Amino acid sequence: MAFLELSEHNLLQRAPGPCRASASDPHGDDFWWIAGHVAYEAALKHHLQAEAENMAHPLPASYDSTGALTNLQKAYLMCHFTFVIYVTEMPTLHMDARTWGWNLVGYAESLPYASKGSLVQFNDHASLYQHPKSLECALVFEGSDRKDLSDWVYDADIKTTQFCGFEDVHSGFRDKLMAMLKSDEYDQAIRAKLPLCARVAVTGHSMGGAQAELFTACANRQTPKPWQTEALSDHELVFFQLTGPQLLKPFLTEQVPGFRLQNGKRCLGVKGPVETASGRGLAAELCQPTGPRASQLWQMREAGTIVNEASGKCMTVDDHDVTKPISLHSCRHLADGAAASNQTWLHTTEGLLKHRSADKCLNAKLQLEKCPFSDQQWQPSADGHMVHQLSGRCLDVSGQVAIDGATFVLNDCARGPDGAKLQRWSISQSGLLQSLSDNSLCIGVRVTETGDQDLTVQSCPQKVSHDLTWRFLPGHYLRHTATGMCADVAGSPGTDRYAAIKLAPCDNQELETPGIWRFSHEGFLVNQGSDWLSASKCISAHPHGDDASAISLDVCELGTDQTWEVTTNGMIRSTLGSRKCVTLGKSSQPQLATCREDSETQYWKQLDGALLQNRAAGSCLAAAVQDELELRPCTPSDPSQRWERELLPANMRKGARSAVPSFPLHVCVPGKAKGLKTGRFGALPAAAGMPDLGDLTEPLLGQMRLSESDGLQTQTSCFRDADKILVTWAGSHLLHVDVRFANYTDEHVKELSKKLKSMDWKATGNWEKSDLEVVSQPPAVVKEVGRLPGADFVASRRCGHARVTRDY
Repeated sequence: MAFLELSEHNLLQRAPGPCRASASDPHGDDFWWIAGHVAYEAALKHHLQAEAENMAHPLPASYDSTGALTNLQKAYLMCHFTFVIYVTEMPTLHMDARTWGWNLVGYAESLPYASKGSLVQFNDHASLYQHPKSLECALVFEGSDRKDLSDWVYDADIKTTQFCGFEDVHSGFRDKLMAMLKSDEYDQAIRAKLPLCARVAVTGHSMGGAQAELFTACANRQTPKPWQTEALSDHELVFFQLTGPQLLKPFLTEQVPGFRLQNGKRCLGVKGPVETASGRGLAAELCQPTGPRASQLWQMREAGTIVNEASGKCMTVDDHDVTKPISLHSCRHLADGAAASNQTWLHTTEGLLKHRSADKCLNAKLQLEKCPFSDQQWQPSADGHMVHQLSGRCLDVSGQVAIDGATFVLNDCARGPDGAKLQRWSISQSGLLQSLSDNSLCIGVRVTETGDQDLTVQSCPQKVSHDLTWRFLPGHYLRHTATGMCADVAGSPGTDRYAAIKLAPCDNQELETPGIWRFSHEGFLVNQGSDWLSASKCISAHPHGDDASAISLDVCELGTDQTWEVTTNGMIRSTLGSRKCVTLGKSSQPQLATCREDSETQYWKQLDGALLQNRAAGSCLAAAVQDELELRPCTPSDPSQRWERELLPANMRKGARSAVPSFPLHVCVPGKAKGLKTGRFGALPAAAGMPDLGDLTEPLLGQMRLSESDGLQTQTSCFRDADKILVTWAGSHLLHVDVRFANYTDEHVKELSKKLKSMDWKATGNWEKSDLEVVSQPPAVVKEVGRLPGADFVASRRCGHARVTRDY
């Protein structure tokens, strides 16, 4: 866009003012309302490049902390967040944040309506980002989305109202903000986390910017007086007090340890990509690993093949039609061991995936096209030639003589003193581009009758002026100082002999194309291009789909939404995000919803060890055909209704003698304390038969430590050098004790077993302490649930387990 270069010219000259008119300037206000309204990030990026080149402020390698950034760099970072929030998929926001060195730690959708009787439904969301080093946060409100009718209706609601004690506030903006602040999702996923940030920046684009201003003004004002009831109510929704920075977990990772509910090869999960939001439907999907999706992991081999981890097959181009989308096929090698020509690729330093034999690059539609290029790059040679990098030809004077007014063209590079005299030029210290054959001649610019700006031969001035000065930008772009434009070869691409040399807006020094790709450290092949709809998405294979050769660009799946926690009162909660509960929606379809203790549809009772009965419906959850879920009359013999737990203690076992479902409690035991206490649930109920485990871990103290690197979530106020104990409690029966620690020996396990057997359990039921058995296993040995005599056992890849059970 020409306006970028023109506005940058003002920046370079340190003289803000109206840009000089150009024939290529956009006309009319419609440009600024539509295209210009979303051009801020591009403009800021352009300014940043100019700042880095001219003001000695290099761009940061990563945006680690806003405190280390200039104001322009801060604006660029926040501007990016305000535009990327228009993306509706949380995993894409998650991947994008990682690219910038930040984490998505909160995501919320607003209430669907501003108030009772509203006719237009809201579809707004907000995000909270945190940098893992500085612990600073950015709260971002979504702006006016062209696809959301409510945005435009409330944009037009220009009557004024009050907000937080402020007068004459735009009513539509206020209603949009209040619908977000009053939502349960905002309360759980964002408001609760704001006090844990080191600082909070609030931003947004368009209507989101208006909401950010209202939020910030209210948060920073003094608390309204008690009699200012409406203002006080608004302030309470906005205000937060920084209590001390803490590292927050990424939103799409497990907030608490979880397990799977598995029916054969299918697991209870959320439909579509990884999701945590209310209203999302549930499904009985093919069970997925807890880590990154293998079908999205790729490895580039030395031979140039790109191999999919799930299938072991190679990314392939059609031999007969290279314009067809790429596909997945068995890796083929020639007799000499080299890879097949249609399966060899080059990942360039710019991030292009270039197919070697076709000499074309992969775009965001997963098709080959002409590789992006710039015909504005020039390389001065040692003998004075200005060599055009794309064509290999040289800058040359048209005609046979370098006279005042002669134009320039692209020509084959000449050799010898006579043949090369019209092609040898050099930039002086003052910026003049002078002939090495005749230092009285310089290269300038002449505007033609048609508005073109041709490079021409001109007499060098006695006093240097901007009209005749040039400089090389990084990347070998030859820029004219007065106009801020670059020497460009006519044509697309400009490589032809005798093509004219003119000024044109400088190409971006970073390639602006949808076809930029990056291999993440996990092995994702992530799009980093300029197309908003494709950026931060991953190339996926579909080895189990209808077409096993198909490849697509999809939301990156770093984990799974198939992990759950069951609360003590029978709610099934997701372990991700703000931890929604399984409920029944319209037509009794299972879906996620904000957990509510007064909702009968969110309570599930375990029957016969594996059936899940909904309290409100009285029916049981069943895996139907094609991944669907439905409620059926509870039938223990129906295999579609049996949901087994995986990777956590099997404490919903068949034959348990308690009518109350049993669930794991995560218990913290301080080293010297007596009795069981928890940092999350409060004191455990004083039920008959509960043993005193207060000094259970004392023999192990000083020898074992828990840390984040062990894969366990420790709370320093709770643990204090103690181990983690999981207790399964069913009525008055202690069914299961699970002690977890990081570094253990056989002596530790023997001591633990001895301590447990010596305790007075006072448990009801017909069993003996001699039935207890402690089983241990080194990490990373067992990856699936295994049964050992007298005990249920699961090993973790990242931490040691010792488990004591009574098998009912």
